[in-house]
Amino acid sequence: MIPFLIFLLLGMEPTQTVRGTVRDAVSEAPVAGATIRLQRNDSVVAGAVSQRNGTYRLPAVPVGYYRLVISMIGYEPLVIDELQVTSGKEVVLPSALSTSYVTAREVAVIADRSNDDSETNAEFVSVSGHTFRPEETRRYPGSIGDPARMVQNYAGVLGANDARNDIVVRGNSPLGMLYRMEGMNIPNPSHYGALTSAGGVVNMLNNNVLEKSDFLAGAFPAAYGNALSGVFDLRSRRGNDERYEFVGQVSFSGVEGGIEGPMWEGSSFLVNYRYSTLAAFSWLGLDVGVGSAIPIYQDLNFNVSTQLGNGRLTLFGTAGKSEIEFIGDDVDTQRLNAYAEPDRNIRVDYATAWTGMFYEQTFGQDTYVRMLVGGTATNEHYSGDSLDPETRAPYNDEVNEFSTLRWATTGYLRHRMSSDVVVSAGYLVDGTSYDLYSILDKGLATEFTPVDVEGSALLLQAYAQGSVRMTKTITVNAGVNVMHYTLGDALAVEPRLGATWLLSPMMSLGVGYGAHSQAQNLYVYNVQVTDSVGAVSFPNRSLGFTRSQHLVAEWDWFLVEHTRLRIEGYVQWLTQAPVERMPSSYSALNAGAEFFPDPRADLFNNGTGNNVGVELTLERFLRDGLYYKLTGSIFDSRYAGSDDITRNTAFNSGYVFNALAGYQFPITTTGALGISLRLNTSGGRFLTPIDTAASALAGRTIYDQEQAFSQRQTPYFRADVRLSYQMDLAGSTLEIAIDLMNVTNHQNIFIQTYDPRSNSITTQYQQGFIPVPTVRWTF
Repeated sequence: MIPFLIFLLLGMEPTQTVRGTVRDAVSEAPVAGATIRLQRNDSVVAGAVSQRNGTYRLPAVPVGYYRLVISMIGYEPLVIDELQVTSGKEVVLPSALSTSYVTAREVAVIADRSNDDSETNAEFVSVSGHTFRPEETRRYPGSIGDPARMVQNYAGVLGANDARNDIVVRGNSPLGMLYRMEGMNIPNPSHYGALTSAGGVVNMLNNNVLEKSDFLAGAFPAAYGNALSGVFDLRSRRGNDERYEFVGQVSFSGVEGGIEGPMWEGSSFLVNYRYSTLAAFSWLGLDVGVGSAIPIYQDLNFNVSTQLGNGRLTLFGTAGKSEIEFIGDDVDTQRLNAYAEPDRNIRVDYATAWTGMFYEQTFGQDTYVRMLVGGTATNEHYSGDSLDPETRAPYNDEVNEFSTLRWATTGYLRHRMSSDVVVSAGYLVDGTSYDLYSILDKGLATEFTPVDVEGSALLLQAYAQGSVRMTKTITVNAGVNVMHYTLGDALAVEPRLGATWLLSPMMSLGVGYGAHSQAQNLYVYNVQVTDSVGAVSFPNRSLGFTRSQHLVAEWDWFLVEHTRLRIEGYVQWLTQAPVERMPSSYSALNAGAEFFPDPRADLFNNGTGNNVGVELTLERFLRDGLYYKLTGSIFDSRYAGSDDITRNTAFNSGYVFNALAGYQFPITTTGALGISLRLNTSGGRFLTPIDTAASALAGRTIYDQEQAFSQRQTPYFRADVRLSYQMDLAGSTLEIAIDLMNVTNHQNIFIQTYDPRSNSITTQYQQGFIPVPTVRWTF
C-alpha cells in the first residue's frame, strides 16, 4: 500500500497557485487593470488581470521556473525571471510598479523595486546598493542560512573570522554597521552577540521569516543615520492570508518549525521557532563531540498583520537566548583550532529581543504614511574563572553584567509631487535605559571596576530627502539627516547627494556623497575612573560622534538583461575618532577586532582614518538554472592614533576576491539537483606583535603597542561546496542539502597568544573542514 501511495505522489504532476497584489511604488495604492502573464519558453502558460484591489490569481500552475510579466499603461512593465513555483508553498508576490517618466514624444520607464534583484527596496539609492532574497542564504555555499554570512559574497565585504558573522565593509570596523528591521533600529541581532560587538555565532534573523531586504555599503540616503560603514535594512515577511502553510528544518543553525496562515479576512500570522541542533542532539543523549562546550540557543520570530480601516496594522518581533560554557579542564591543548583557554572557565548567557507595531495607509494615489512604536531589550552575563596551575581549583576573577531597555518610535511620509519628483521625510526616536557592571581581576591586588552605572540616553533623528528626474536620463537624489544624542550632547547635520545618469537602457553612471556620523558604544561612554579618595568620574562622557565622509562613483552595465557588470571606486575620510589623550597607537576605529570590552578612559575625539579602494562585480542572476557572482576588491585602510603615526587598521587585508557559481540540473519534472561552489581569498590582516619578554614576566600575553598592526598574517583562503536536491511532491516540497565548508581543510590563522607553560607563542586556527547537512520540508 505504501509503495502505491509513493507512486501516486511521484506520478502526479504537482501544481501551485501564483498570486499577488499590484501596487503603486510610491503611494502603495492598488493598481487595477494590470495585465499579468506567466511564461515558459516564450509561451504564455497563464494570464490574469488585477482586480479593483490590485489582486490577481493564477491557479493550478505546474511546478518549475517561469517568467512573470506585469504591465500597465503609465507604469514600467515588471519582469520577474526564474520565478520558482514549488508544490510546498504558494507564490505570493507583492508587486510595486513605478510610474513612467513622460515627455511630449516618448515614455521612459523606471524599474520595480520589490521584485527586481538589481534594485533596492530603499528609494534614493544612487550607489553601493545591494539587495538579497532569503533563498540566497540557502543557495550560497557557506552561508548556512545566515544573511550576515551571505552578504560576505559582495565586493568589499568580508567577515571578521569563520566563527562569527561580523561584517567588515571597505576596511571599516564591524561596529560601524547599522541594523534595521521594518524601519526600527535594532541591537546586535546574533546569538552570543555582545553589547560591545556587532556580530555573533548564529543570526537570530531566520531566513524563513524575512522578505527581500537591502544591504547598503556606503554613501547611503538621508533616511539612515548613526552608521559609518554600512546598513542592513531588513523586512519581515507577512504570512499567507488564505491558507495554512508549514515548514520544518534541521540544519547547522538549528532544529526549527514554522507555521503561517489566515486569522480572519484580510489578516495573517507567521511564527517560527528554532532550537540549537547540537543542544537538541545532546538532550537526546548523543555525544556531539564538543564536551561541555555545547552551544545552547533558541529564537522565536513572528509577524501578525491585519487590515484596519483603510490601512494595515502589523506586529513583528524576534526574541533569542543563548548560553555556553567552556571548562578549562575539558580543553584539548593538542588541537590547533581550540577557541577556549585551558587555564580558564568561561560561562556566558545572552538574551536579546525586539518588537514593533506599525500602521501604514495610502492617501489618494500619491501619498503613503507609516507610523511605528516598538522596543528592544538585551541582557548579557559573562563570568570567568582562573584555574590554579597546581590544584586546578577555579576562582572567579571576572564578571560582566550588561542590560539595556530601549523604546522607539518612527514616522515616515512619502509623496509623489509629479511623475518626476518624489519626496519623503521622517523621524526616529530611540530612548535607552541601561545598567552596566563589570569587575576585572576580582580578588586580586589589581582588582578594578571599569563600569558600574545605571543611566539613560536619547537619540533623536529627523530627515528629508527627494528624487528629481531632471531629464529622461538623469536623476538627482538629495537629502539631509539631523541627529542629536544626549550622551556627549552631540549634534550632526549631514547632507547626502547622489545622481544617476542613464547612458543607455543597459548602462548607467552613478555618484554619491554623504556625511555620516555615529555615536560611541554605551560601554565607552560609561567607563569610570576612581581616584585615591574613592570619587568616581566618567571622563568619556564628553565624547562626540565619530564622523566620516563617503565619496563613491559607480559604473553599472547590464551586458544582457540577466548579467551585470559593476565597477565602484570610493574614498572615505574618518575624523573625530576616540583616541587616548596620552600619545598612543590606540583608536576606536579598530574596535571590534577583539570581542571583549576595552575599558579605556580619558578618550577624546581626535583620531583620523581613511579608506580607499576599487571594487568589481560580475554577476549573473539565476537564469536557465545557472547563476554566478565574481567579485574583487583592492583597498587600503589606515588610521592615526594620538601619537600621529599612520598605521594599518586591524581590518586592512588589502584585497578580497570571491568566486561564487551554481547550477541546477533538472532530473525529473518534479526534481532538481543543485551544485554550487564558493572560493574566497583575502590578504592577511595586520596584527600587533607579541612582546615575548614582557609576556614571560607577566605570565600572560603582552602586545608591543608601539608596533601596533605591523605584523601581517598569511593570506586567507577557503573553498565551500554545496550539494542539494529538491523534490516536489503533491502538496509539499522536500529539500536535502549538504555544505562542505572549508572543503580543502585550509588552515587560516585565528589568533596568536603567549603560552606561559611552554614559554612560546602558539597559533590557533579557524574552522577546519566541516560538513553541514540540511533537510527542509515545506507543506
